[in-house]
Amino acid sequence: MGITASMTIATGAGVVSSALTTLSTKVSAKLASSLLRYRSQRACQEIFKKMFSIRLVKTFISLDKPIDIESFYVPLKLSFGKNSKIVSDINEIPGPCSVISGIAGQGKSMMLRMLCVNEMKRGLRIPLFIELRKCKADDPLAGDIERALKAYGLDFHKPLIDELMSIGAISLYLDGFDEVETDSRAKLLQAIEELISRHPKVKIIISSRPESGIEGSPFGVFTFCELEHGDHATIINKILEPEHAKDMLEAIAQKRELLDDLLCTPLMVTLLVITYRSYHKIPDQIGAFYEDLFTMLLDRHDGLKRGYVRRRKVILNNGDFRRVFEALCMSTKGSALMSYKLSDWHQKAKFALRACGHCSTDEEKFTSDIIAITCLIIRDGIEYRFIHKSI
Repeated sequence: MGITASMTIATGAGVVSSALTTLSTKVSAKLASSLLRYRSQRACQEIFKKMFSIRLVKTFISLDKPIDIESFYVPLKLSFGKNSKIVSDINEIPGPCSVISGIAGQGKSMMLRMLCVNEMKRGLRIPLFIELRKCKADDPLAGDIERALKAYGLDFHKPLIDELMSIGAISLYLDGFDEVETDSRAKLLQAIEELISRHPKVKIIISSRPESGIEGSPFGVFTFCELEHGDHATIINKILEPEHAKDMLEAIAQKRELLDDLLCTPLMVTLLVITYRSYHKIPDQIGAFYEDLFTMLLDRHDGLKRGYVRRRKVILNNGDFRRVFEALCMSTKGSALMSYKLSDWHQKAKFALRACGHCSTDEEKFTSDIIAITCLIIRDGIEYRFIHKSI
């Protein structure tokens, strides 16, 4: 389905009609009529507009209104073992079901949306973007697939959905496995595995932060590559007007030693853009950069997802979280280490909590929250480590 930002509704409706006609030739004659009844000009226009809405998202660079994802999206690399490559098509990711894993700010949801949009352009499948945090805990996936189709204006009955999936005419983009309640994840994984067993031609891509539990599934897990030198320039040139991008890149070049290896994720680049827009200068200290970054990750990042609040294991407000995290960082300041054994880390977290007057707060649960919410610290096997030495 050749859906692009510049496409008119009339043209888009024609593309939708053509795609539905093609799909109708691949299902049984009995079910084909259910597809063809949507071929009217008016119906196809409505379907086109609803599918187009997948492209409209709120970001840190546009909090007040959704913007077209293609106005700022930059294709990113995924790691495939010893190799890495830019991925722009779902078929470039191996396996019937694969996981895109990355820390906060690496662009998991945006990549999933863009892959979904590109799938629309190809017109060979009906791509469904499903936010897993909204799934029904008692009946994951089945009802969500029907609701996703209805969101496009396609009120398909179950036999047609099953037949479309059996021929691989539906692809699923499942966003945010880590946002599913912990006690519901096993049931969701089982539902995904059962769906693949029944319909092996269905293509499924799942996004998740690390340590969500999906790593133990039989699905292939592919991670984001850190931005390489110069990648931040591509992102900045995409976000800012040419003259402003040029000025900002010149300012970054003057502080290259401070920032170059720090700009390792799109979120960090975006934060720097926001800071530059506000103050027309690059922060002189790394501390100022992380001060804004921590606040953004702790509060604003999930706040962009309407109606979603990431559940915390400890009862601390954002100010307390920040103070304890700062105390924790201070306790490691005298060491050159970036990673610590679990027992050593928990001792440092316990010290930081007590120093800030939260003696009754569990240090393991606090660490779990910091990992889940900010990803500035990650668990790596039997150790905890900072995502960057400058933290």
